[in-house]
Amino acid sequence: QGFFLVSCREAFMRVCEHAFKMGKIFSMTLSAKYICDDPIGVRLLSALPYADVVFGYEDEARVLAKTQLRVQSTSLHAVLEAIRDTPKWNRDRPRVVVVTKIPERTTVATVDGIKEYKWKKPSKIIDTHGCGDALAGGFLAYLALGKNIDQCANAGLYCAYENLQQLGCQFPAKPSYNG
Repeated sequence: QGFFLVSCREAFMRVCEHAFKMGKIFSMTLSAKYICDDPIGVRLLSALPYADVVFGYEDEARVLAKTQLRVQSTSLHAVLEAIRDTPKWNRDRPRVVVVTKIPERTTVATVDGIKEYKWKKPSKIIDTHGCGDALAGGFLAYLALGKNIDQCANAGLYCAYENLQQLGCQFPAKPSYNG
């Protein structure tokens, strides 16, 4: 989504506003370090108040926190707390921040705190492209089903695990997730 924010900010902001007005869950990705950094990061920061769920990689989150939120600490927890606690339009739905370091861990910040989830490493990684998208898809699918954050994170991790073993963003013919 961050790439869309760069190419057509007005349309992106209309989507943000529509989701807010209609009470829909709005998620966004940090997309790339250069999108989180100056000068583009200011655009990302303008969309952040609409975000219910923010996905990204640890390095992207650190850049956003340092350059846009002015966080002095390099602690991952301080970075996640800063993103989680950034002002939000819909205060009835606290923000969830999900950041990943492939294929080591995914860390999730909620109002209840910060929790780390270890990745199950496949014996052979074929391709990492689409892995973050697969994680976000599994997480959001379970969120839409009303599952708790642990279940959402585990569903996302399963999707990412399967994706790492495929070429491109694919899954096996017969998934084996029973979460």
